[in-house]
Amino acid sequence: MYKTVWLLRRNPAMTREEFVEYYETKHSKLVGHFDGVVKYFRRYPEEGKSLAERSTPGGVDFDVVMELWFESREAFDAAHERGGADADFWREAAEDERRLFDVDSAGWQTKITIEVEHETDLSSPTLETTYERGVTSWS
Repeated sequence: MYKTVWLLRRNPAMTREEFVEYYETKHSKLVGHFDGVVKYFRRYPEEGKSLAERSTPGGVDFDVVMELWFESREAFDAAHERGGADADFWREAAEDERRLFDVDSAGWQTKITIEVEHETDLSSPTLETTYERGVTSWS
């Protein structure tokens, strides 16, 4: 399993409601182009509800947490090849990103790649780690 997590900021010309609506009805459908995707999540933090917003005077600086899980690193790499027959798709995807996200500002996206992950068995009296898999890099 290979996971990527993205923190993304919406286009300021869109309201939060317009952003969520467009993302869910249009942009999220682009994932159908990728082979090897195992799971796809979009999580929208509620304004004023997150721990980060309560503890940071400036609030949360993103509008969605997006996760893409792939079968493998190789599947991720293959899905993100930007040439050949996929060139038209990538042009359309970039246009859609400009419509949806604040691509003209610095820090509009943060990508986190998850390569090691631990899960705790909460039903275990000793809270054993049930699995450990495959270190986190930020870009």
